[in-house]
Amino acid sequence: MARDLKDMQTAPPTEHEMDQAKALLLREIPLAESSIDAIAGGMLSRATLGLPLDEPIQAARRYVALTPEDVRAAFAKWVRPRRFGPGHTRSRSAMSRAGAIVQAAPCHTTALRPGGLPSPADE
Repeated sequence: MARDLKDMQTAPPTEHEMDQAKALLLREIPLAESSIDAIAGGMLSRATLGLPLDEPIQAARRYVALTPEDVRAAFAKWVRPRRFGPGHTRSRSAMSRAGAIVQAAPCHTTALRPGGLPSPADE
């Protein structure tokens, strides 16, 4: 897995991988608000975190605008492959590059939470 993460830091994903990852991210947004309770919970969370109430729409726009180079740069800045010990031996077949892109893309609310992202200096 560490090798796959290092690869993502140096080689941008393909357009096909980007399309897959964007489709996964965009599908999550309406599913996250598929009930009245989920809508209320999302709005309450956004209000509590000081986020705009239309943050999922803003996130969708950011996801659509992502480029392969944006993803590579995010992996290079935020992902620390050496933090994954020998117990983490998933191969690319277990975790697709598209899945890795989804994992690294900022979640529309969690990643924007104050303190939600580590600083690049946090190793």
